[in-house]
Amino acid sequence: MEYARYNQNDERLLELAELPLENGIALAMRTTGYSQQDDEIVELSIVDLSGNELFSKRVRPQNVESWEPSSASGGIAPGDVEDLPELYQFEDEIMALFEKADIVVCEHLDFARTLIEGSWIALPAFEGFDLCEEFRLSHCAADYPDEPASAVAFNDIADYYDVDNDAAGAVSEEGGDRASSQVIGEAKTVAACYRRFVEEQIATRDGKGAEYWEERERRLAEEAERDASVDAVAKLREKRLNQMNGLLWISGAIIFISLVIQLNQRGWDVGFMVIAGAVAVFCLIRGIANFRK
Repeated sequence: MEYARYNQNDERLLELAELPLENGIALAMRTTGYSQQDDEIVELSIVDLSGNELFSKRVRPQNVESWEPSSASGGIAPGDVEDLPELYQFEDEIMALFEKADIVVCEHLDFARTLIEGSWIALPAFEGFDLCEEFRLSHCAADYPDEPASAVAFNDIADYYDVDNDAAGAVSEEGGDRASSQVIGEAKTVAACYRRFVEEQIATRDGKGAEYWEERERRLAEEAERDASVDAVAKLREKRLNQMNGLLWISGAIIFISLVIQLNQRGWDVGFMVIAGAVAVFCLIRGIANFRK
């Protein structure tokens, strides 16, 4: 499938063009299946945004005991990881990488987050970037040139940016709990595609020219000034209206106070005077409240 950048609004373009290109991490994993609720991680690799390996481990699932080797697991069978540690045993190492990162990039971020946290790792708050979803929203397919793509596969993104998907490499012959070269290569591909994505946004932003952005800033400043002026007039109008309402309530309070005085002079029942006095107090309170708004 051929893709082209989809023209989003300037605010979104500026936001994407300012994404960090340093001090971030990209991750890839292999799992027992594709269910967020029922499957678990069997292999996890984390690299920095330059592709340098930071963490690469095969692990034993905590609850899933059997699964069929598939594309999800990268061919890993239960017997391949039965004697390995569980992912939570590397919690401190993983947490430190997430805490230090300005951004965390993944092929499908929600899926990865759910499975990592499902392994008893309480991830800290972090800025995340879902590569497939963000690419989908900012690019259109050849069949639908006027709207974002309906779905995007990771291999399509690698092809679009002309990045070799190292995930297709051979499995490492190294033993122990070290992750295979497949998942390490995929993490590096994720990092490379993310960098190309951000660089594409930067090139699009800069391609519009300095004059375009200066004019935009001038227009936004004028709009903000105009909005502020309109807001000030509206607030003044509201204040005057509240003052008028306050005067009406106080006028009502004066009327009922006068009524209390007249009832007292004529010797009327105390109950009527109490009622009139209460109404006068109520009107006075409402009047003061309106003046304080």
